[in-house]
Amino acid sequence: MAAPALSPPTRAWACRASEARKASTAWSSGALQAAGGSGTTVARDLAHTGFPTARLDEPLADVLDRFDAFAAERLPVVEDGGAPTLAGTISKRDILAAYSVRLIDAERTPGVQSPPA
Repeated sequence: MAAPALSPPTRAWACRASEARKASTAWSSGALQAAGGSGTTVARDLAHTGFPTARLDEPLADVLDRFDAFAAERLPVVEDGGAPTLAGTISKRDILAAYSVRLIDAERTPGVQSPPA
């Protein structure tokens, strides 16, 4: 079965994206070689640093505020102890699901406090 034909705008975008990938690969290889590198781009070359994190013992309300402040969907969770160590990740969805469960439990169980608003 033949692949569906792309509309002209989609085909043009796909061609530009393909050309951009080729140009990017050529540029990064050339730039690395000029800098004395091997010509192979590695994760270290593209890694982002100085990004927001969450701590293992941090209240979820504070982490949720950080998501809003940085327009992030997922944050690394670090364990403090000298040098921070990656313990995992947390997403907005994880926090909202935890709050939803607490709200449902609070509605079903008399005397249980619901989470702060």
